[in-house]
Amino acid sequence: MCAGCFAKPESMSNTSETLYNPDKLYSPGYVRDLLLFHDIRLKKNLGQNFMIDRHGVDKIIKAADISSEDIVLEVGPGIGNLTYQLLQKAKQVISVEIDDRFMPVLKGLFGGFDNLTLVHADILKVDLKKRFDELGFYPNKIVANVPYYITTPILTTLVQSGLSFDSATFTMQQEVAHRYIANPGSKAYGSISVVINYWGKPKLCSMLPARCFFPMPKVESSILNIAMHKTPPVGIANEKLFYRIVRAAFSKRRKMLRNSLELIKNDGYAVKEALAAANIDETRRAESLSLNDFARLTDAIIEETGK
Repeated sequence: MCAGCFAKPESMSNTSETLYNPDKLYSPGYVRDLLLFHDIRLKKNLGQNFMIDRHGVDKIIKAADISSEDIVLEVGPGIGNLTYQLLQKAKQVISVEIDDRFMPVLKGLFGGFDNLTLVHADILKVDLKKRFDELGFYPNKIVANVPYYITTPILTTLVQSGLSFDSATFTMQQEVAHRYIANPGSKAYGSISVVINYWGKPKLCSMLPARCFFPMPKVESSILNIAMHKTPPVGIANEKLFYRIVRAAFSKRRKMLRNSLELIKNDGYAVKEALAAANIDETRRAESLSLNDFARLTDAIIEETGK
């Protein structure tokens, strides 16, 4: 199967029906046997951990609020523990998997479902807008149980893909989830907190103990749902500059803004004048600024630099 191609799973053969039983996907023993049969050794560098707790899967489905009218983009199905429940709830499921070793497993398990489209591709590289234009329908919800270290890059890619979707539901490390929902002034508050609130409204839905996964990770997990904004809550004249300012401000979070924004100043932007015009004390630190503050500062920098 070519990378990035959309394809319907092939029907299961009579011999495969005895091997592939999606109802057993929540049994660690069955998962081990299935992986052994396909000679699949999980890759630590890809952070491959499957959700084997059925109650945990149900929590994800509930957090994503999946209905029979939804078209769901699932990122990183693995062997399909979450896919199985999505297929029974959603109108259509498009599952994107980077590891080609799992494609025969997914085909074998879900060949009888006509509402599944499998995609062998890297979600960070495939042209999603083009692919969905070819397919003729578009996802309105994103659901993903992916390696924690690429959660933010995946969400960034989806937001910048040109697709319009209602919500994104991720499993992620508890510590990271707390950064997503953190408020100004808190220790966890950082650049991702600002950007996520610009994109949508994050909500921490449930906790997931490490025992819910196979292999069992060394960290506890959370389910985070982000209700995407139809329009941003603040107006920003230059989003690219906004992102640069936020990253720069938090790159040296212990320093005052007049110092942490030095890189922006060195690029020719009137930072000091903009801080004054936006009524933001230059001795403040990034963690004290709200989304509104960063939006106001961005526009002030544009205006003062133009002058």
